[in-house]
Amino acid sequence: MKYMVNGAEKLLRNNPRYINIIAPATTFVLTTLAGTGYTAMSVLNVIQQVAKDNGVRPSQPLSSSVVASQIAITASPISGATAAMYVVVEKMGVSFVDAMAVIFPSALFGCIVAAFVASRQGCELKDDPIYLERVKNGLVNLDDIEDTDEPITPEAKRSVFFSLGALSLLLLC
Repeated sequence: MKYMVNGAEKLLRNNPRYINIIAPATTFVLTTLAGTGYTAMSVLNVIQQVAKDNGVRPSQPLSSSVVASQIAITASPISGATAAMYVVVEKMGVSFVDAMAVIFPSALFGCIVAAFVASRQGCELKDDPIYLERVKNGLVNLDDIEDTDEPITPEAKRSVFFSLGALSLLLLC
């Protein structure tokens, strides 16, 4: 998990101009691969920090990222929600591949719409009098989050690739 979160953090920090697009895309991918929305919680602090550092209202990428993560649960072939849904549609003669061929693009499109809507909400931070007042009073932490954890081990990287391989085999069978 830490390996995937570090990759997401690098992506977000290297492309801050596109945070309203990359943040929900990141949580969508993490949730789809893991099958649970809890993975999105791991990158929410990074998203809000990158947004604040670049003058973007944090609620924009955060709200669309949480929505993308929850939508991705239905697009994940290994989530409990997808398994429960498939039990119902299988009786109607719908194959798993056919169901995923509809669900995945629909979920992806929904995330794009959510990101677009969220990116248009509220004014920019530099124009927000409440935010500026909170900064002036020292109520907003503008310091970077320090990573005090240990480095990523080769075993962590291998476990991600084994998981992706197992997921690929599951989808092929």
